Amino acid sequence: LYLPSVLNNGSTLLADRSSPFTGNQPIALLPGNRLATGQGTTVSVFEENNTPVTTFTTISCSGLTWDKISGKLWVISGSQIASYSQTGTLIDGPISITARSYR
Repeated sequence: LYLPSVLNNGSTLLADRSSPFTGNQPIALLPGNRLATGQGTTVSVFEENNTPVTTFTTISCSGLTWDKISGKLWVISGSQIASYSQTGTLIDGPISITARSYR
């Protein structure tokens, strides 16, 4: 399994990158060529060479996205959304939302 990896900050150039996990998990590309993955209530962050950086507890993770404007990692579940720093500090929420199958 290969994932896209940003080669240059702000660039649209992509290269193949081996996945540090197995199965289907939400992912988000973070600054510095880092990759965040979510499984259950755990988010893990990896360096470009797939070396683990940190793991932290979040709301149940159905989807992840990096907000480069505010520097937040947003985690969405079926009924909540919350934002975290790259190190796992809770910034916003969790906020209740209409229950749906969000991705």
